[in-house]
Amino acid sequence: MNLIDTAVVKLVSRVPQALPSPCPTQPPGTAGVTDIMGWVMWGGLVLCIIGIMVGGALMWTQSRRGEGSDNINKILYGCLGAIVIGAAAGLIGFLAGGANGCA
Repeated sequence: MNLIDTAVVKLVSRVPQALPSPCPTQPPGTAGVTDIMGWVMWGGLVLCIIGIMVGGALMWTQSRRGEGSDNINKILYGCLGAIVIGAAAGLIGFLAGGANGCA
């Protein structure tokens, strides 16, 4: 049994070494996709900024009635959205293999 266990461990330890890890490359003719992704990211950040401004304005106007803290979620969601949008490209690049030596 010990011989079989050793053979299985050796086989399993070599499998990850044999799998290829190609660098992702953009197919020809798809340069416009990156432009569209940039526009969508820009639009999303603009919406986050507008959301933060609206949340701040609502807090200011409703603070006289004692309801100003009800709108803190709008500001926090706007900030969280901006963080997610800003980190999306880096996170996906890392998960897709940007850390394995690909440029």
